[in-house]
Amino acid sequence: MSNLGKNIRRYREQKNLTQNALADSLHVTRQAVSNWETGKNQPDLDMLEATANALGVELADLLWDRKREYPRFQTKAILWVVALGIIALFLLADELFINPHLREVLATTYRGVSSYMYNNVVVLPLCRVAAGMLIPAVLSLWYNVQPEGKAKTVLRIV
Repeated sequence: MSNLGKNIRRYREQKNLTQNALADSLHVTRQAVSNWETGKNQPDLDMLEATANALGVELADLLWDRKREYPRFQTKAILWVVALGIIALFLLADELFINPHLREVLATTYRGVSSYMYNNVVVLPLCRVAAGMLIPAVLSLWYNVQPEGKAKTVLRIV
């Protein structure tokens, strides 16, 4: 069975359509739909477009099964959003609570110098970078962002 046939069958079953019902809506025989699903024949381009419309999917999804690949990518995006969101929340907490406390300690004694320097030189810049990365990570939840070529290399470096 070809990928096209598998996709037609899967989308037909998701819509709870029988082969007869799909065939009637496309004005073809049930055997034609069966032959498409088993890979014995393939519909022509006009019939592919009509099949996609009848099944309520995009033609590209019917041909290449993009819907199956996307959830795996989306799972990674969700994990990134959660991780970066936690870091961004830490940045907010640091700016609101920890940093003012360190400034207060530093004003009265020099015991807090190393903590203050560590916080401002290491922790805060990393948190700000993570907060900046949160925006594209959130956007990737809605858009299938899969760059190619130079853009892919740049994103890997970043």
